[in-house]
This record gives sequence, structure tokens and C-alpha cells, in this order.
Amino acid sequence: MNLVGIIVLLCWITLLSYWAVGAFFQKSVEKKSSYVSKLVHSFFMILPLVLLLGYNLYHPLSIVLVEQSLAVDLISIFLCVFGLIIDIWARTTLAGNWSAQVVLKKKHELVQNGPYRFVRHPIYSGYLLLFLGTTLAIGRVGGFIGLVTLFIGFWIKLREEERLMTKTFGKGYLDYKKRTKALIPYVL
Repeated sequence: MNLVGIIVLLCWITLLSYWAVGAFFQKSVEKKSSYVSKLVHSFFMILPLVLLLGYNLYHPLSIVLVEQSLAVDLISIFLCVFGLIIDIWARTTLAGNWSAQVVLKKKHELVQNGPYRFVRHPIYSGYLLLFLGTTLAIGRVGGFIGLVTLFIGFWIKLREEERLMTKTFGKGYLDYKKRTKALIPYVL
């Protein structure tokens, strides 16, 4: 494994470790999402990783789309590290309100500070950047298909979250939604 691969792997290990530890410091759940919702969200988290890393399993996934170069390596590292920072910053800011599933926590708060000033779903933004950086580092078609699949999965999930937040916080959430984009500041 080269230096870029090591840095990318360390970013993923850091993120997953942070999430694992953070899972122990959550508020109690007041309202859970349905089993079907959990199944759909899990599918859209697992499939992109299989597509990204499974290029040895199915030949068309192994087609190289991005040739490795110093520029690609530097962009990959930047995206991975930047995505990791955004993800951890967002997760820390959300604190006990965070959940891997669409749920309403007891005493749930509408968080609008930290990275939530810039986008409504910065954890997804950071994760997408980390995944994009990894995809560029690997450079294979499977990663790009996985990235699109991941985006679709996050879009489905964020729409469900936003329905729950609108129902819970009403005008406060609608006002927040008007002034803050979902994933990319000022764009989307």
C-alpha cells in the first residue's frame, strides 16, 4: 500500500472509531424509523462500499477511470482529510442528537451552529467528500458508481429526516431550510 492508500485508510479508521465511541453517548430515542426505512438506509450505505472496494469481484468495476498522478493523489488526500474534519466537526456539534437512523431523540434540539450554519446535513457532506477522495485514490469505475449510489441514498435519507424535522420543529425548521442548503453551501 502506498502513502496515499495509508492516509485514506487512516481517515476511514479515524471516522469509524469516532462514530463507534460516539454511539455510547446518545440521548434516548423518542420516535424510531420503520424497519423498511432502516433496511433502505443500510442498503445505500453498504452497496457503495461494495462497489468501491469490490473491483476484484466483478471485472467491469475494475476499469480505471482516473489514472494516478501526483495531482490526483494530492486531491484525494485533501478530500479525504477535509471530509473527515467536516464529518467529525458535524458529529461533535450534533452531540447526543446524532443517530445512524432517522429518529427523534428525547429533548431533540434543532442544531444550527457549527457546520450546520453552512449546510443542513454536514455529516453527509463530509462523508461524501471522504468517499470521493477514496474513489479518486482508487480510480476505478466501481467507486464512481458507488459515489452516485451513496448520494442517492443520502438524498433519500435526508428527505425523510427533513420531514421529521419539519413535523417536530415546524416554522423554525422551515426557516432554517430556506436560508441553508442541504449538502453544498449556496448550491444544493
